[in-house]
Amino acid sequence: MRLLQRQGDSSFRLVYRVDKHIPPYAILSHTWGADEDEVTFRDLTDGTGTTKAGYRKINFCAKQAALDGLQFFWIDTCCIDKFSSAELLEAINCMFRWYRDSAKCYVYLDDVSADSLAENGLAFQKSRWFTRGWTLQELLAPKCVEFFSTEGYLLGSKSSLLQEIAEITRIPTEALQERALSHFSVDQRMIWAKGRETTREEDMAYSLLGIFDIQMSLFYGEGRERAFKRLHRKIINSQEAGRSNGGEDVALRSDHFKFVLQIPTMLHETNNHFSLLMGDSNKNGPPDLIAVKRTGTSDEHIEVNVLYGASNYQKFILRIATPNFTPLRKNLTGQLDFALTDWNGDGTLDLVVIKKLYTGTNSTEVHIFSGASQFQKIVLQTGTKLEETDDTWTFGMGRWGAGDKPDLFAIKKSNTGTKTTEVHVLCGDNNFQNFILQTGTGLHETDSNFDFVVTDWNGDGRPDLVTVKKSKTSGRCTEVHVLSGASTYKEFILRSETPLFRSNGLFEFAVADWTGNGKPDLIALRKRDTGTNTTEMHVMSQQG
Repeated sequence: MRLLQRQGDSSFRLVYRVDKHIPPYAILSHTWGADEDEVTFRDLTDGTGTTKAGYRKINFCAKQAALDGLQFFWIDTCCIDKFSSAELLEAINCMFRWYRDSAKCYVYLDDVSADSLAENGLAFQKSRWFTRGWTLQELLAPKCVEFFSTEGYLLGSKSSLLQEIAEITRIPTEALQERALSHFSVDQRMIWAKGRETTREEDMAYSLLGIFDIQMSLFYGEGRERAFKRLHRKIINSQEAGRSNGGEDVALRSDHFKFVLQIPTMLHETNNHFSLLMGDSNKNGPPDLIAVKRTGTSDEHIEVNVLYGASNYQKFILRIATPNFTPLRKNLTGQLDFALTDWNGDGTLDLVVIKKLYTGTNSTEVHIFSGASQFQKIVLQTGTKLEETDDTWTFGMGRWGAGDKPDLFAIKKSNTGTKTTEVHVLCGDNNFQNFILQTGTGLHETDSNFDFVVTDWNGDGRPDLVTVKKSKTSGRCTEVHVLSGASTYKEFILRSETPLFRSNGLFEFAVADWTGNGKPDLIALRKRDTGTNTTEMHVMSQQG
């Protein structure tokens, strides 16, 4: 990806950044003028183009990025070498992602001036920008979109102008508010593009690649009809691949894990009223085992049992009930999910209780109990942007963005719009009131045979999704499939068997660095039908 980098003297230069090192950047959305008026890649590399009409847009973007504290910015006219067919193919297939990953998207409306707005209140609605094919994805993909007049005056943002933009484009507000586009049918998304135009007729199809999350070769000269036929065929193939439960057989590693610990614990055999978690705030040895019990009574509290890792789980360091916090349905074990995270940054793990249904807010709720208070104080109780959920959802905590607070990962296993397991990330910094990621994954729809853990498996700074397949596996063993957060969960970084036999109904799984070697270990917690009449711990470390 080529970016423009601001220099200290208010000039800028082209730089090339590989994907994993791309810094925060602004991106420009605009309508093209005549070809001879736009500043091209060759103009910048040759040091020409400053007298062209299009240079005004580049200068605007550079100044606005500076005001927003961004050193880098991207503009399609000059950041793509269109004489390179390979680079053009990559750019068009990556365009949606580039807009989506931008820190700011500036929409420069060169046909909307302060005077035109004063004379005619419909100048914004009638802007040519709303009629162009490429600007559809430039509206939908970025999180932050700001609209500017030709003089560079801020007119508003996608969020502040939400209803007006929805009326102009006839796009549902949910799609404009970061709801995954996969939730909308193919026909719905095609309707959003109806009436839009592109200069080259094939581009009308190519401009929709990101809207449907597919990639396709470019054949300029094939014509609009042929391009759309190929697009529809790609969409159908993508849908069929999602329904095929993972497609072709995958060769699984068989030597990646080995047992390093198999022991009974001081905790009796457990059942579906218990959730088993691993965590250690003090980082002073093996992680502790936290057994959270839903009481299953009319009492409105939960019980927390902490077994000390340094004692090989032969000693309780805490057994306590939380205060009453919210009405629960008696014996409804699927009503709550649990996670651990240091919510308030005090170095102690807090208990996150996710109430999925029968909530007072008609949304999935988050209740966080402070670990520093031994889970006696609630530091957050809130409804979220996510509607009430059921047993097709499971949850985790991690840091998707660069915010101060951990984010909530909602994993939708089945009945999804994409026919894949989906990941929906709610922003911790605003108490889970908006989504910062909603995406289908490279994993087919799943069920109770699968456990999920959110963790940075490969140490690249992005939370990955660890999928444990407990039964109906290709062999006799429990399997681990890890989806890369850096690929927005489209690619696997590990697919492996484990030394544990199929485990559905007996085990819960967690991930922690039990061996202390800096690599995550897989921890299988056997809850019942054990030879020791206790909850047992089986730790599998990564080899090599």
